[in-house]
Amino acid sequence: MSPVDVSDDISAQGLVQFAENYARKGIVRLKEIFTPGTLQVPKTDNQLKELESVHKVLELYVWLSFRMDDSFPDREVAASQKSICSMLIEEYLERFGWQPQDRRKVLGGAQKLLQEYDVSQMNKYFQEVNPGPK
Repeated sequence: MSPVDVSDDISAQGLVQFAENYARKGIVRLKEIFTPGTLQVPKTDNQLKELESVHKVLELYVWLSFRMDDSFPDREVAASQKSICSMLIEEYLERFGWQPQDRRKVLGGAQKLLQEYDVSQMNKYFQEVNPGPK
């Protein structure tokens, strides 16, 4: 069983994109559906949920890459983007009092990196899936 929450729209969209690319080409390049360098610390609860969904999709890519290495060759990119998502989520939680202040020491060195990423519009990360007949 794969680690995907099909009740989450973004996760389901990522899974569909992976499946469609795999069916068409036999290979799934992360850059075809995800744009690295567009993430930032969420400012709202909705942005947090979107970032959590992106994290789930990246986790799925990494999971699939361990099972079909040749077909999912961008494991390192996915893993690094997933780590960035985790740091951004932690930063958001810390800012709003959900994490202990000692965690700031761990995250402090990554502040400049975290400020370079944008989570404002999920369609920047994942291409729109056409649910219509083919």
